[in-house]
Amino acid sequence: FASKKVSLSPGYHRFVVDAELDDVVAWDPSDASTLYVMKANLQLGEHSDVVEDRFGFRTLGHDGVRVTLDGSPRTLYGISRHEDHAVSGPWQPAEHLAEDLELLQDLGANHIRPGHYPADPRFLELIEDGSGLTVAEEIPVYQWDGPQMGDEVLAEQAERQLRAMIQRDRNNPSIVMWSLMNEVLSWDVDAGPFAERLATVARGEDPGRLLTYSALAFPGAYFDD
Repeated sequence: FASKKVSLSPGYHRFVVDAELDDVVAWDPSDASTLYVMKANLQLGEHSDVVEDRFGFRTLGHDGVRVTLDGSPRTLYGISRHEDHAVSGPWQPAEHLAEDLELLQDLGANHIRPGHYPADPRFLELIEDGSGLTVAEEIPVYQWDGPQMGDEVLAEQAERQLRAMIQRDRNNPSIVMWSLMNEVLSWDVDAGPFAERLATVARGEDPGRLLTYSALAFPGAYFDD
């Protein structure tokens, strides 16, 4: 393993640690052993705080029809999933999350789109832990029309939500694409500039993932790539 020690003065800091790894194993959605762990240990005298995050190495792309994972086409079969339960409501205990994942696997799914907001981190951890599934994670831009997409206040809010989601979850290798919006009026004159605006934010935060969105209807969808 690789490690580096950094001395920090009080205050807010952001720094980059470069490391070289030999014989890197490509991430496999069905094999949790292909995950790597990044650990940050903050030490102040006798006190310490440790944060761990898992990640994987893989290359994403598309062949014009299908997503490619490390160059191999991957046809996606799956559903959208809302965080809802008859007993616990929008918050789900761990056993309910595990039950939902088992249902997805029994269904034969290999992909999921949490609808229509960033997923519970506990559920994302279950997915990356060798579940065999990939994810398209989404922000709550839901059924917006032209005036909403052209509204500067709402657009800035959507940008903040997108940045926050990507910064929180970008190390999870099971997330193969960011979904910018859901069931919007994509043929509206304001849809194109709005989509490009969000795409620019996403590519600035994470240029290695695919981008997608869902249209409410299909008289004419918009996207350049």
